Amino acid sequence: MARTRERVRATVLELLAADGVAGLTVEAVAEHSGVAKSTIYRHWTDRQDLVADTLRHHRSGPGTTRDGRGERALVVDLVTHLAEAMADPAQSAVVPALVEAAERDEAVAESFHADNDDRREALVQLVAAGVEAGTFRDVDPTLAALALAGAVVYRRLMTATPLATADVARLVDTVLGPGDD
Repeated sequence: MARTRERVRATVLELLAADGVAGLTVEAVAEHSGVAKSTIYRHWTDRQDLVADTLRHHRSGPGTTRDGRGERALVVDLVTHLAEAMADPAQSAVVPALVEAAERDEAVAESFHADNDDRREALVQLVAAGVEAGTFRDVDPTLAALALAGAVVYRRLMTATPLATADVARLVDTVLGPGDD
């Protein structure tokens, strides 16, 4: 059952990247994945549910549990996860399709923006905690989170090469100030 769900989710990403949300149908997912429509509907109520679940599944990232680590290490982990996702051709190719779909479909916009808001808020909270603890220079946590995530997304969508994960710590230092955390 887990393999079937993974195959369906992988197909959703492929179709989103190739055809956008408008071109994604449950019929197309069934045809391309080799999974029966009835099986797909057993797990997902409709196309929107299928897309939302696929995005949640593929965007799950590192948590913010400290495990003895400070804010800087956790921020680097979150930004590294984003950089890895944006370097993955299958995941990053979906972003333009979702942005375009969010402009035209209110349900897609709500899901897409809520998911991104949740992820950004985790980063904002870590930056705020680091500013409060003196780990980071005195910055606006919301703007710092936008600068960090925005740099990664810009690098992938607007230039020829994605941000290398080896450069994430230097990006964090640039935005939040150098540290030893």
